[in-house]
Amino acid sequence: MPEKYGKWGTVYDLFTTWNADGTLDEILDLLRAAHVDAEAIDEELWCVDGTNIRAARCAAGAKKGTQ
Repeated sequence: MPEKYGKWGTVYDLFTTWNADGTLDEILDLLRAAHVDAEAIDEELWCVDGTNIRAARCAAGAKKGTQ
């Protein structure tokens, strides 16, 4: 995670809190409405890409040879 976003644990805690209290839904609704108003997306046909790429253990600082 880029340093500008802070520690991963803090980011995770915020994500889970915002997901539970509806903040993420509100953000999505505002973004979707803004893009529909700008005619950048079709109101009936849109999606959010949830693709992620798993990094190798060594990318997180794991020692070689550990499972």
